[in-house]
Formats: sequence, C-alpha cells, structure tokens
Amino acid sequence: MRKDVIAVADGNAAVREFLRMWQEEVDKGEVMACVAAFSRGEVDVRTGHAGIIGAEFPLFFGLSDAMELIRERIREIRDPPMADNVAANRVMYNLMALSCSFDFVPWYVQAEMTRIREGAPPPLRVGFYPGASGSMDMALNNDVRRQHFNNVMLPFIEMMGGVVDPTAVDGRQKRHLSFDAVFAAWRNGEQVPKLAAKPEAEVEIRKALTELYGRMPVTITLREAESFPHRNSNVPEWIRFGEWLKSRGETVLYVRDTAKVEESLGEGLECCPPASVNLFSRVALYQCAKCNLFVSNGPAVLALLMDRPYLMFQQIVPNSNYCRNRLRAGTTSPAASRAGSGRLRRRASASYGRRTPSRTSGMRGSSISSR
Repeated sequence: MRKDVIAVADGNAAVREFLRMWQEEVDKGEVMACVAAFSRGEVDVRTGHAGIIGAEFPLFFGLSDAMELIRERIREIRDPPMADNVAANRVMYNLMALSCSFDFVPWYVQAEMTRIREGAPPPLRVGFYPGASGSMDMALNNDVRRQHFNNVMLPFIEMMGGVVDPTAVDGRQKRHLSFDAVFAAWRNGEQVPKLAAKPEAEVEIRKALTELYGRMPVTITLREAESFPHRNSNVPEWIRFGEWLKSRGETVLYVRDTAKVEESLGEGLECCPPASVNLFSRVALYQCAKCNLFVSNGPAVLALLMDRPYLMFQQIVPNSNYCRNRLRAGTTSPAASRAGSGRLRRRASASYGRRTPSRTSGMRGSSISSR
C-alpha cells in the first residue's frame, strides 16, 4: 500500500498530513517496522528506522519503491533543454520547481534588467514550464498557487510590459527569487524598471477615494498567513496604530490578506477588498496613497518598484530560516532612501510582531526606481 502526499509548495503541511495518515495505520496495531528520511533543506537530511528485527527485507523493497517515486518527481521538475544562443528576451519559469507567489516579482525584474543590459528587443517573453508531464493542474495544485498565478504573476507581467509566450520554455533559466542581483545592478548604476498602475485604474481609484474621503489615505497591508507566522501583522496593534493616525487627521485603509478578504476587520475599520484580490487595483491604490505601510509580506515588494512613500517592517527572529534575516535591527534595505525614524516609525514598530522595536528593521524610501 502506498499513501503519498505531494505538494509543490508548503512541504511541511504535506509532511504533517502524510504522518497523520500513517499514524492511523500504526494505531491499528499492525505496522511492525518503518524507515524514514526527513529533509529540512537541500543538504539537511535525517534518517531513522524502528520496528522488529527481521523486517529488513520488506523495508528494503519498500525503499526501492519510494526511490522510484522520487526519480519520477525529479524527472518531472527538471528544467527543460535550453535553446542554443538564446536571446535575453526569452526566459523560462519552472512552475514545478519554483514558487507561485510575489517571489516572482524579483525574478521577473532580474530577467528584464538582463534583457535591457544585453540590448535584446522588448518585450520580455516568459514561458511557464508546467513540468515534464505538461500538467498545469499539477503545477498549480492548490488554491493559493492558482490565485497567485492568475491574480499576481500574470497581471504583473502585463503591467511591466512583458508577454506570456509558451514557446519561450526553451529560454534562459534562472532560479534566484530574491532582489540580491537587482540591488547589485542598481548599485552599479543600472536603472530598475518601474511599476505603475494602468492609467484608467489609477483614475478610477483616485476618483473613488476623493469622493469617499476627500483625501488620499494611508494604507496598511496586513499579513495574516499560516506560513512563517512570526512575519504576520499583529492585527490588534496595527489597528491601534491606525486609530492613532486617524486621530491626527489621516484616512486609513486596510488591505487584508487575500485569505481574509471576506472577513470583517471590525466596526469602523475601512478595508479595500478589491486590492486584496486584484493586482491592478492593489497597485492603483498604492500609487494613489499618501503612504503605504507593510510588514514582511509579498505585496511589499511592489513598493520597491513604485515612486510612492512606504514603510516596511521586518521582525528579526534569529532562529528563523526566512531569508536568513540578513537585515540587522535598526537597518534598512539597500534600496530604500533612508531608514525610517521618528515618532511614526516607533509607533509602527510597536504594531509589528511582539511590539519590540529594538528587534525590528524599518525600511523607508520612495523606491529603488527613484535614485
């Protein structure tokens, strides 16, 4: 009998479900031995076995069966062949091996800067590779991945002037999903592509905000996810901060996590649901806002590419494997114009995580687009 739980993302959740299913078998009292291998990273592997002496023979053949399954998965996620002398305007994104999330944003920006650097003609053509079997259902195997692919990645390509081109799956291959290469090129004097809302979307949002509030708001984008919970917004504290802003005459709009868009934040607290689910609306709102406030969540990467003021806060947790916490407390992103300071930063810092400003990194600036 084989019971597998395969996930393209959130492997820890898949492992929990896998162990839960097999615990049910163990509880029946009929499992006499088992062997396990656990991976906490690409090079961190732990193994072990338990059970009665004499069960080595079936375990050996069971391992052979599991190894064949792993071989199938490796063949499925392996990058396709790359064409010879491929131009920099053709790139491949491996949906089976890479994230479907806002991590796509720095990947795309790297590719676009490379295209410009090498003088390849626009547009940047992106080929999405769904694996050797060609199954988009497998590559986008849960609601979160489908939502990010359709409502973040595809609209972002359109807004940046790129196109989706299925023939570009033989294009250049990159697996680096961070801004490191972008920051390095920016320091060397290269221009970073700007992100701007569609003119019609900005006009519509600005008109609606003017009619409703008579001024442009401060936005507070909340992170309310199950993964990396230390990165989440401390919602009650952000609400307190929002009320502090309102007491000083500001209009505050909350942008909830996509998973919470249908839930009320509370009486008297204004939210913008379209911005939670539609990238065009989100970017238009951020572009109109007086200032945009974030914690360390996916939408914050948009602020790096826009000519609007922003504040982003990253709580430093030494034992977390999230981005290896490269920023030190009190420092800022190399792309930001200067570290956030003063009363606004202190109040906002207290609204993030465990209200420990001394262990919070604040990023402030217009964007890496406006040197």
